[in-house]
Amino acid sequence: MKKELLTSRLRSLIKKKESGFNYVISKEAAFLGAMHNASYYGIFRQEDRAFIPAEILEKKGNFPSLKEIKQEEPVLLDTLPIDSNKDESILDAIYELNNAPCRPLGDKIYSASIGDVIMIHRGGDVRTRTDAKETYYYVDRIGYRKVV
Repeated sequence: MKKELLTSRLRSLIKKKESGFNYVISKEAAFLGAMHNASYYGIFRQEDRAFIPAEILEKKGNFPSLKEIKQEEPVLLDTLPIDSNKDESILDAIYELNNAPCRPLGDKIYSASIGDVIMIHRGGDVRTRTDAKETYYYVDRIGYRKVV
């Protein structure tokens, strides 16, 4: 599959991976870049917020903003583990999958934990970036908090 068919974001990630940046992209995620109506997820990790519950960050005025997260590169991109219209179900499946002993790329990244941000990308034509929907959630002690 030719790289020019991949979305610009995936092309950028592949180029950075080749340059030795610290994140991982699965083969499935790379291939989905050439498909229509692709759905995938990303995990963003910010060391300064690792293991800190959302309520503490909010009190300090340090809860992540959508603008801030979108400037980061994910540590993992992969296909969605389940097909569901409910974000809560997808988030639970992603969290469970990325905390299993046999998690994807487990030898390269840490398990999902409090302080991570999970991005869910749904549908749209990945070549033209139309009708795509991305939502971001902060992993909290119990559940997830939407990042706006």
